[in-house]
Order: sequence, then C-alpha cells, then structure tokens
Amino acid sequence: MQSEKQDPVNYYVGIDVGTASVRAALVDQFGMIVAHADQPIQIWEPQPDHYEQSSDDIWAACCTVTKKIIQGVDVARIRGLGFDATCSLVVVDKQFQPLAVNYEGK
Repeated sequence: MQSEKQDPVNYYVGIDVGTASVRAALVDQFGMIVAHADQPIQIWEPQPDHYEQSSDDIWAACCTVTKKIIQGVDVARIRGLGFDATCSLVVVDKQFQPLAVNYEGK
C-alpha cells in the first residue's frame, strides 16, 4: 500500500484585546481552531468611573497568549496574524515609550 504524502498545514493567529483580557486563537487553513488561550489584564480605578490600564501589561498578555497557542507548531507555517484592539490606545513619545494620559501623569 502506497502512503500519500500530506502537504504541511498552514496556520493563522488571531489576537483580541478586550477590556478585561487578551484572547488568542490558532486557526488552521481549514478554519478549525487548533489552540486558544486567554490572559487577564489589570484594570485600575483611581477614582469613581475612571479606569486605567497598563500598555506594558496589555503587551505582555499579548505575548503570553501568542506563545501559548503556537507551542509545538512550526512557526514557518504561520501565514498571517490578525489583531483586534478596538478600545486600546497607547500614546508614545519620540523614543516609542508609553506616555501616561491620566490626571497624575504616571
């Protein structure tokens, strides 16, 4: 019996930055979810009805979930990356370092 050689599978990464967590999924070329992960992000409320988040914390969560979903995958087979961060905004200085946009300036 002759065995057929299977073509390698391609993958796509989707990352969604939400209000309370970052989620990621690894999807194969057939549209099947191969892996998924989520990581909470911290929210501060320094005064009533005023919420803050850390861009460093959000980026770290993005890296964490991405590393989790690609474990054991040949990264050369990843063909695309989609990012959704509708409500996230990071203001940076000339050195691309985050700047605070809160009352305290921290």
